[in-house]
Amino acid sequence: MSKERYIRGSGFTNKEMQDRGGATGSSVQSPGPELVDINFPNGILGDLDEFMAQFGYVHDSTDPTSPNIFIAQEWQATVLDQDVSTPPVSPTDGDRYIVGPAATGDWAGHEREIAVWNAEDVAWLFTVPTGGYFAYLEDEQILYCFENNLWTAQASGPTGPMGPAGATGPAGFGATGATGAAGATGSAGSDGTPGATGAQGATGAGADGATGAEGATGATGPAGATGDAGATGGADGFLLFGASQVFASTSTRYLFPSYANDGAQTTAIQLEIPSGVTTFNAVRILIRHNKPSGNGNDVTYTLRVNNVATALTVTLASTDTSASTSATVAIASGDLIDIEITKAAGIANSPDDIVCLLETESV
Repeated sequence: MSKERYIRGSGFTNKEMQDRGGATGSSVQSPGPELVDINFPNGILGDLDEFMAQFGYVHDSTDPTSPNIFIAQEWQATVLDQDVSTPPVSPTDGDRYIVGPAATGDWAGHEREIAVWNAEDVAWLFTVPTGGYFAYLEDEQILYCFENNLWTAQASGPTGPMGPAGATGPAGFGATGATGAAGATGSAGSDGTPGATGAQGATGAGADGATGAEGATGATGPAGATGDAGATGGADGFLLFGASQVFASTSTRYLFPSYANDGAQTTAIQLEIPSGVTTFNAVRILIRHNKPSGNGNDVTYTLRVNNVATALTVTLASTDTSASTSATVAIASGDLIDIEITKAAGIANSPDDIVCLLETESV
């Protein structure tokens, strides 16, 4: 077998999990993106290249002497700034920064790491980034990726200029009719009494001028050319969940985001979609086991969004090692998603090395 590095599609991958505890000023690794060795024996899952190819993903070979490896891109929670090198005097619980150059105080020696203020411990906790970390900078409103030991802005293509507006035609005006002449004044009487005033002349009935014709509408200016699209990380992508086993009992359990060499948990392990991510759809869920569960009882896997089960649910028969289903489920920034595992009755054997691929597409 050869070691493969699989390149995912655009933008919707695993969020940084809760940082695990550490002493003040210590650096701790987030549980992802760990390099997870997953054995897919021939005759059960077949060739891993073919398995990934059915989702339209390619790989980057790095070491032909090691086992197959998944390398998960990691979405981090939003970061306030990356140009600060001195810890803020009065931080708020959960404030996050990318430590700037020549750091001082509690941040000294943690340049380029993600610093998170923990009010309960009254301490800064640090996450050491690895290749594939993504973080959205609120002050710049730009998405950054950590690669080649640097945080790099992810740019998009410029918008083409707008074409000029067409000129407006002049309005028409009708002429005003003429005013009638005043009546003549009567002559004086013989006794010197002034004669009666002559009747007022009738007002001329000049007709209203005709309304001028409406000016023609100016022609519309040509549309501006469309700017080139910015480069993306590929077409649509997928989210990966997994666990080493799901156990034989009927207890409801949940898979880990990415993959963990541990049994599925009895409490939901939720993945939060970061702020700034455009709404997208989950369209297909595929489950693979390394062995069937046996004894005629099935295992069901369901996508949940904000603790509510969705139509994306697949049941793996006790004699099978893979199954998939399709449906459309909208997912937006800030949503919490997880994969729930249910069994109507206890199974004979817990399947090993469970891998769940949640395929996504942009709206």
